[in-house]
Order: sequence, then C-alpha cells, then structure tokens
Amino acid sequence: MCAYIEIEPDYANAWNNRGFALHKLDKYQEALTSYDKAIEIQPN
Repeated sequence: MCAYIEIEPDYANAWNNRGFALHKLDKYQEALTSYDKAIEIQPN
C-alpha cells in the first residue's frame, strides 16, 4: 500500500490517486476499491 495512506489513512486524495494509478495498471477492481474508500472519506 502507498506509504502516505499508511501514515494518514483518512486522506481522500491519496486514495483517489491510488485508484488512478491502479486503473492505469489495468487493476480495475483494486482501483474501484480505492475510489470507494476516497468517497467514503470525502463524499462531496
């Protein structure tokens, strides 16, 4: 997992960026999980 997420797990931008990177690696299910976590933290 991303080091920044381990340090500050409630940082929505880190989860969003992780989702973007995973999407680019064609890891779509993992990307969706990261995007869902970002939305959970910051629903707006």
